[in-house]
Amino acid sequence: MNIFIIFVKNKRYGKEQLEKLRKLTRQEKVEIVYFLWDNIAKEQANMSIPAEHQRIINERIERIRTGNAKFKTWDEIKIKYKFT
Repeated sequence: MNIFIIFVKNKRYGKEQLEKLRKLTRQEKVEIVYFLWDNIAKEQANMSIPAEHQRIINERIERIRTGNAKFKTWDEIKIKYKFT
């Protein structure tokens, strides 16, 4: 919640608004989160992918389709990045 409060404070919300959020029931907070998530998803759906990103995605899909993609196991990834 602290990160959220810092972010919200930087976006011109005062203490009164934050106090109202804190006093909401758990269900009301969940409903707000769902509303915000849906809103973000709608905005994301309207965003276009940069051409360079789309090119990389298309290349990767083509490598998978043609059987030329190289995959690593989760164990290999953990070793490479020192995950335990």
